[in-house]
Amino acid sequence: MVAGFATWWPLGLAVLALWKGGRLAGSRGGFGMPGQPAAVTGNTAFDAHRAAVLQRLAVERRALDDQQREFGAFLDQLKRARDREEFDRFMQGRGPAGT
Repeated sequence: MVAGFATWWPLGLAVLALWKGGRLAGSRGGFGMPGQPAAVTGNTAFDAHRAAVLQRLAVERRALDDQQREFGAFLDQLKRARDREEFDRFMQGRGPAGT
């Protein structure tokens, strides 16, 4: 198989591209596949429950993303304060007017 791929590499790349695209893998859009429509089961109660759970998870995801941004800003603020403190300590150790 490896020797065939090495000999006919353009065909091998085409097969890999089709396989990755899902055309040969037989994959269907489903749970956990962002950007692809969710499969409908035919059971309206389950589909409604699933839609509600996915909506709740999307809201939680946005809240977690907001918390992550806030924490990143907090860490940046701590780093700036630490850097300022270290710089001030350095300047005090240098003596008056750069001597």
